[in-house]
Order: sequence, then structure tokens, then C-alpha cells
Amino acid sequence: MAFSLSPKHIQEFPLENLTSEQAVVIASEAVKKLGWNVGFVSTNGLVAYTKFSMSSFGEEVKIRISDTGVTVKSECTGNQLADWGKNKANVRAFVLKFKELNQTLSEEEITQKLEDIKQNISETDQDILNLAPPTTKERITGTFSIFKPVQGYF
Repeated sequence: MAFSLSPKHIQEFPLENLTSEQAVVIASEAVKKLGWNVGFVSTNGLVAYTKFSMSSFGEEVKIRISDTGVTVKSECTGNQLADWGKNKANVRAFVLKFKELNQTLSEEEITQKLEDIKQNISETDQDILNLAPPTTKERITGTFSIFKPVQGYF
């Protein structure tokens, strides 16, 4: 369980005999199987969002894929001080589902799924992990913006 203004958990694991494109396909399938919403897909990873629940406002899961490995980062999207183990559980669930799909999907299935999602893949070179959520100051400012008078307020 992490305590901070934006609790998070990060884990890395190696790619085993996969190209980065194949890993993007498997990561995308793992996210779908976990029931998360895909927000952004590129050639070097994706960003997904977990569902809102009673114990969480939802988490943002960033998956960065390089030639050597996969980095998974789960971070709370709300103003939570504690994640109650949700981020670690998200990362663990993703890693297990990724490894399971890597074992069960054939190369032909991966190739077919790659063709299916190729039109949705962004060719940007942005680093997935650097697509940062709003800072604490931006969150607080956004929260209190309803009290900020604007033109035509009176």
C-alpha cells in the first residue's frame, strides 16, 4: 500500500522472444481481458484506465515497451492519499495476463490482431511513461476553480 499525493507502483519485466509490435498486441489484449479502457496506443506502448470502484477513483496504467522489456506503471487518477494496494494489484494482474497471453496466442493470431489494431496505433515517439498526469498543484487548482470568479459571474 502506497501513501503519497498520487500513489503508484512500477514494475519492469523482460520481453521473451517478442518484437515490440508483438508485445504491443499482447499488452492491448491483456488490457481488454482485464476489462480496462484503452486511452492511447502507440508503437512503444499504451495507456489504459481501470474502472471506478468503491475503493478507488480509478487508476491510470501506462505500459512502455522497449526492445528489451516492458515497464508497467499504475497510478491513482484521483486525489487519494492511499491506494490500498490497488496499483500493485493492477501491475501484478497485467503482468500475469501478459505472460498468460504470450503463452497461449500463436504467432498467426498475434499477426492478425496486429493488422486489426494497426489503424489505431499512433506512430508518435512520445515516451508513454512521460505522459504525466496533472501535477498536485494543477489538481488542487482544478478542484477550486469553481470558486474563481469569471467574466459574467455577477
